[in-house]
Amino acid sequence: MDVDRFAGTRVDKDGNVERRLAFNRARGARLSAMEHLVLEQMYSTEDAPAHGISAVKAIQLAAAEGQKIWTITQGNLDQALASIELSDEVETDIRNSVYSGKEVKAH
Repeated sequence: MDVDRFAGTRVDKDGNVERRLAFNRARGARLSAMEHLVLEQMYSTEDAPAHGISAVKAIQLAAAEGQKIWTITQGNLDQALASIELSDEVETDIRNSVYSGKEVKAH
């Protein structure tokens, strides 16, 4: 399952940008987790548990295997990309996202 878009408008009641961003990050993680949890709950039985996957679960599994998880920002972009083996296309996507003010998670 992949939920491509979940639209909404969020504003902190005091106009605090950091709280709004923290809420957006938490909301994104929760929505990503639902992508695997819904399938697991729908198709699991006591005898045959089902396993779904989402971005949040993939990052969790990578971390459990000891892989370094990068939160890439403008402050560590070059260091992160030098430490991760990625295709040129993926590196370009990451650079463009970071240059537009986004944070990117990668392993």
